[in-house]
Amino acid sequence: MRFNNTTLANGITVENRNVTATGSISLTTMTITAILSGRFYPSMLLSSTGTGTNVTAGTYVYLQLTSTATAVATPTWVSGAGVGTATITLSSVANIEARQFVTGTGVPVNTRVVSVDTLTNTVTLSANFTVQGSGTYTFRPWGYEGTYSVSPSQTVTTRTILGTMASKVTTQYAGIYNFQISVQFVNTDTKLHNVDVWFKKNDITIDNSNTQVTITASHAGGDGATCFVVNLFIDMLADDYVEVVWHTTDSAVYIEAIPEQTEPLRPAAPSVILTAQFVSALP
Repeated sequence: MRFNNTTLANGITVENRNVTATGSISLTTMTITAILSGRFYPSMLLSSTGTGTNVTAGTYVYLQLTSTATAVATPTWVSGAGVGTATITLSSVANIEARQFVTGTGVPVNTRVVSVDTLTNTVTLSANFTVQGSGTYTFRPWGYEGTYSVSPSQTVTTRTILGTMASKVTTQYAGIYNFQISVQFVNTDTKLHNVDVWFKKNDITIDNSNTQVTITASHAGGDGATCFVVNLFIDMLADDYVEVVWHTTDSAVYIEAIPEQTEPLRPAAPSVILTAQFVSALP
């Protein structure tokens, strides 16, 4: 999740993730041919430099589709099972991490790494397929060269593309902090859909930090709405940062900012409100 502004802060700042790359956009597909610095993340806002048609204001990264970045690992198959989500044992899991793209014989397009067990050299993949009894798998990193789904639709010729996302809630002082997040979820579908919200610290997922909630379906001619609220106590050092991540089971669910309303007069409802409060010094 990215944050637009800070209303009150003392010892806590919101820092950006940034990326500079070379690429182009055709309709809703962005093709990145070179990374100059940084890495792309979902929800990053895009801009561009150079002559000609630049990126439309408000364009954001929706999803990475493919990776053409240099492979980080090419281990060979040892064993595996193809029932449910595919789990394979490899000769090595060095440099393999969650969200990487996987290719190999019989592997469906856009298959990703779900989790890695370094003790058993086992990797769980996002796709269900018949695991091949031999061969080599190629793992490529996410966030670098490749194709991305972006919005809105547009045409941008090759130029320098910049991405920024104010997502890193950074603490100036060490201590125990209470992070509380409230999110205004909306569901345009007539069916219920689930949303997961969890926390990351210094780019590492915090164990047992996920909460799942079901978003109300549309009804009586209006969209369904659910306000998600959760808090978590986290030990922080100076310059540590926390990010909030979310995932939905259906694109009909999104986060909405509701403007000021009348009859009766009601204040605006921000899409996301995050409060970070210093609780005590570290033991």
